[in-house]
Amino acid sequence: MAGGLTVRSYREGDEQQVARLFNAYTAAFVGPFRVTPESWLAQCRPSWRGAGLEVDPECVRVAERDGRILGYTVADHQPTTGISSLYELCVAEAAEAETLAEALLDDVEKIARRRGRSALLLALAGDDGAALHAGQAAGYEFSPGASVFMTSLLDLGRFLAELRPALEHRLAGSTLRDWRGEIAFASGERGANVSVHDGRVAVIADCGPPTVLASVAPAALPRLLLGQVSVGECYVQNELSVTAADRAEALRLLDILFPRLPAFLPRAQWW
Repeated sequence: MAGGLTVRSYREGDEQQVARLFNAYTAAFVGPFRVTPESWLAQCRPSWRGAGLEVDPECVRVAERDGRILGYTVADHQPTTGISSLYELCVAEAAEAETLAEALLDDVEKIARRRGRSALLLALAGDDGAALHAGQAAGYEFSPGASVFMTSLLDLGRFLAELRPALEHRLAGSTLRDWRGEIAFASGERGANVSVHDGRVAVIADCGPPTVLASVAPAALPRLLLGQVSVGECYVQNELSVTAADRAEALRLLDILFPRLPAFLPRAQWW
């Protein structure tokens, strides 16, 4: 393959590099949890998710150059439906990331053709730019499809406290880094108050009349706080109302604190 790149099936010991690649690739996404070499390999055992390495050594393919793994795929080529499915495509951060993704996709296509499959389904994250570009370059058609987002917030205050480092980081890089005041969140029977002063965010028990009151529909709350929908989407769909002296500024502040985030759920971590 061009540039000394080789695409081959998984070999014992690859999990050391693949686990590091997976963690680096998915760090910017909401959804995946970090893996160790051992836990990544355990996820590749036969299960309802797919045949697994013990049944089909070609279900995991890696792109390698000079002993370094630069990308990998996880696919299911079993004959139960007559089609192959590509569930994971991860590539290293590099100038050639799109080329790597295209090479890995082409490799999975060749295996599917050799096995007589009638189609290849890309069951990949819709927010994954590298996968989307590779699919578009190969002429695939994309549709939004159906998705399920199942999360329940049991303790809103504790959840916001756990988000504090991310909230402070987002605020520090924004035009409202010097904003001061209190934000009260109300969502059905849930409520929590946040104080923002000198770039520091803290969950407080009571704030009196808040600077911003954000009322969020209970069904929309987890999706908003976890970045699955934007503040603007919730606002125009009447799932979010804001009471503040300057409503436009309050909406900008909430959008800074809770931006829309890309989601990625690897096949191996489906439930």
